[in-house]
Amino acid sequence: MKNKNKWFFITVIVMITSCVEPFEIKDIAHESKLVVNAIITNELKNQIIKLSRTTKIDSTGISPEKNARISIIDDSQNVYQFKELNDGEYQSINQFNAIPDKSYTLKIETQNGENYSSTPEKLTETVSLENIEIKTSQNETEDKEVKISINNSYTNDTNKYYRFEYHETYKITPFSWNPQKAIVVSRDFPFQFDLIPNPDPKYCYVNKQPTNIIIAESPQLTNYVIKSKSILDRAWSLRYSILIKEYVLNEKSYNYYKLVKKFSNPTEIFSQIQVGTIPNNISSNTNPDNKAIGLFQVSAVSSKRIFINREDLTDEKYIYPGEEYCDIITPEKIDPFSGSPLISAIDSNNYLFSGITANPSSPYKLISKPCGDCTYLGETSKPSFWID
Repeated sequence: MKNKNKWFFITVIVMITSCVEPFEIKDIAHESKLVVNAIITNELKNQIIKLSRTTKIDSTGISPEKNARISIIDDSQNVYQFKELNDGEYQSINQFNAIPDKSYTLKIETQNGENYSSTPEKLTETVSLENIEIKTSQNETEDKEVKISINNSYTNDTNKYYRFEYHETYKITPFSWNPQKAIVVSRDFPFQFDLIPNPDPKYCYVNKQPTNIIIAESPQLTNYVIKSKSILDRAWSLRYSILIKEYVLNEKSYNYYKLVKKFSNPTEIFSQIQVGTIPNNISSNTNPDNKAIGLFQVSAVSSKRIFINREDLTDEKYIYPGEEYCDIITPEKIDPFSGSPLISAIDSNNYLFSGITANPSSPYKLISKPCGDCTYLGETSKPSFWID
């Protein structure tokens, strides 16, 4: 750390289960290591694998591993080939899904001729995600919180390991949307204006897919909280949807995520090598000591989506945050020195029509665009899965 021009690595010695051999960072000189993010599931789809290279400790980007050759081979010698979609992102040429009791092995040949193989891995046991519950509760600051929890159907006493991903989508509308739009009809004195139907939509959709790691260890999950957020959040302003995916892990994969969660910034899980000792099951065919960072996983996945309206959570009207900062102006049609302030305001594209005044010389109320245009926060196209 004393010399910012040197590489800095952290060596962490962590005891993982006996079936996982740790990768220990020893050399202070930078060494480019292959990073593998490979999960295949029981979903029939084009499976995705991502490859990259470790970067310097002070690097902020990811170095994708391009032009690799990837395949997965099962124990019946069926071969599933992958092609590169984007830099470092590979997709199976054909759709396939992992089948119970079959073993799958990942094969990678990098562009510099390195060959890697994983240990054979089997699909984990399927555990159905039974239902999602969304409820409000009072927190210590007297603000209502909305808690999203799940229950699953596993009834045995054996411990199970889980990882969760979720994708939020919610419908929003701006603080002040108007069905009309102000336009300039004549730029010649005495200037003319008109109102036409507003082509911009009243509603938009916000999509969020957090990258934080959510893992659990339990025989059965009952009322397990996936996420909580204040009722004041814009997500609860109109209508909200969440898709939750439950991955069943083996103990090896669980320990992997547990360690990565402990030592990594969730937004940079695979970008930097300072995560220390990481469990892995992928090694070089020619040099077994040359291990890739990451894990090849074969996981059973179950998913469920739920929709909920604001009125299902509370009777309170939604208060738009920052509405007191919305700038409302009533520019004059004619100014003897500057021409038309109203034309200038419309041309600036910083304001939208908000209403009509009782003053003929300043006929329109205009509001700052972020307060009347939902595209500042969301997208106009309704998702294909959306149900109103």
